[in-house]
Amino acid sequence: MMQMQQEDELAENPADQGTAGAFLHWTSAFFPGLEFTTRSPHTHYYRHHVHDPLEITWVMSGTAHVAYRDRHWDLACGSGFLVAPREPHAGGARHGLPISFVTLHLPAELLPSIAACRGLDLARLPVVATRAAVRPLLDTLADRMQQATSAGEQIEALADMLAGYLVSDTGTTLMPAPDEAGHPAVHQIRRMLDDAYEQEVPVAELADAVHLHERYLISLFKTATGIPPHQYLIARRLERARRMMDRHQSLCTVAAATGFTDQSHLTRHFKRTFGITPGAYQRDMGD
Repeated sequence: MMQMQQEDELAENPADQGTAGAFLHWTSAFFPGLEFTTRSPHTHYYRHHVHDPLEITWVMSGTAHVAYRDRHWDLACGSGFLVAPREPHAGGARHGLPISFVTLHLPAELLPSIAACRGLDLARLPVVATRAAVRPLLDTLADRMQQATSAGEQIEALADMLAGYLVSDTGTTLMPAPDEAGHPAVHQIRRMLDDAYEQEVPVAELADAVHLHERYLISLFKTATGIPPHQYLIARRLERARRMMDRHQSLCTVAAATGFTDQSHLTRHFKRTFGITPGAYQRDMGD
């Protein structure tokens, strides 16, 4: 089964893994960007970051803390945490106690096919959904994904897992606010930062674009996303950098293409957020 047995064995001896742990990687042969990442036991806490795909994380050992906007949860072993694409969130180990987890990255462009496969209503996907005791969903999904011999079989496996996860009532579900309830300035600023992540965008320029005072804009943006605009920009850069590193591009190229001053600037932010250097991450992904 996809790294699950190995992960359980690692969890028995967390001290042997150090504080950073290691990444283990599985990717779909049919869908680029559809991947499982296993993080061995570690004590890192991930600062706010974003992912382009839908993300579901299963806690494999220990108790994980997760944060979204002003909400916080402690998730026991076997629990899950779903977060919608591009939603800033934070989480990880607390009080120096090791945790391990498995994360599924599910490209957003696959969601219509998954919804159609089992008649799921994903028109308003939760921005966050925590669940307890959902490890069996992961185990079944991992087996089916590895055994699948076609793209259709993988879509069916994902649809069954997602249906089981979303119908569970063992946790918290946060739905997105209606468009009219969100301030248009926040949507506009997020689009600007998504499109210009490789550039330096002063807050004054953002404020001028939406005709708001700088302090008010920062407060408004932080209320809506949990982080200020500059931190969101760094998070977008790191996500793009991680994707480029997955394609084995050089760190100098990655840094230059994603708005970091140089490789050391990229390394500092990457390690601060993910608990591992870009070079170590690339080595793990290549194993």
